[in-house]
Amino acid sequence: MTKAKQRKKTIEHEDLNKLFEYVEKPSKLRTFTGSRNAAILRILEQTGARAGEVLSVHSTGLRYSDTGFIFLTIPCEEGCKTGSREIPLMATYPDGKETPAGLALRRWQRKRETWLQSKWHGADLSRYLFPTSRGGKIASTNFFTWLSNAAKSSGIDYPVTSHMFRHTRATELVKQGMPLPVLQNLLGHKSINTTMIYTHVDAQDVASYLMESR
Repeated sequence: MTKAKQRKKTIEHEDLNKLFEYVEKPSKLRTFTGSRNAAILRILEQTGARAGEVLSVHSTGLRYSDTGFIFLTIPCEEGCKTGSREIPLMATYPDGKETPAGLALRRWQRKRETWLQSKWHGADLSRYLFPTSRGGKIASTNFFTWLSNAAKSSGIDYPVTSHMFRHTRATELVKQGMPLPVLQNLLGHKSINTTMIYTHVDAQDVASYLMESR
């Protein structure tokens, strides 16, 4: 493996497709863990949130809007100094069609309801939207290991981490024209200088922008 591949901070579009083709196989989505982790991954892909933030979302931490968005409340846990915040998740496109993240979340919620019925006769005794099979919080290290193994199994030949989804999404949004202060708010950064580190825009991107703005 080359040093260049070891240093990658974003995920190639083709590799994202390969990864989701693997984790969203029907046989995997039929399982509790497979459906849950696929939904988490789709949320990371669309929002650029930290994996730890998504894993900490409570089962009551969803706010639905009539604009096609679902707002995920990131709780302020022990040691938090900034307070809770909301992350917007586009569940449907303007034409009403579900986004991949919206579909994955809805699919997981159905699976979670079935799990609650079998485990606690429908009572929601787990505080987490994405709990372990015992109802507790997923350990970040366990999710990271799952993601690493899934990436390898899908045929990606460089290490993939959850943080790469954050870098990838931030870069995409900047290329699409999102102002840095808006991106800073989405990513939950205190300093815009930190946000700038997450945007991997090259000279060709700049040239393309200048061409379009002439």
